[in-house]
Amino acid sequence: MTDLLLESAGRGARGGGGGRLGVLTAREREVLRLIATECSSREVGKRLGISMRTVETHRGRLMKKLGLRRTAALVRFALREGLVGA
Repeated sequence: MTDLLLESAGRGARGGGGGRLGVLTAREREVLRLIATECSSREVGKRLGISMRTVETHRGRLMKKLGLRRTAALVRFALREGLVGA
């Protein structure tokens, strides 16, 4: 519950959630989409031809850029932004 409140407060401070997707690179959006479709870091790496460590680096940067603290929050963000179907 606390995470949801913090996320909600963060969106308000940034003027809504719609513009946050624009701060991500194309690669970060692709990594986010794959994470949100329940791919493991190893699977994401295989699909994109990058190492598992690089996937983890992307995940960390995504969380930092979006102000999120957990992978579940990344998934909710991807769903909300329409990167994946519900």
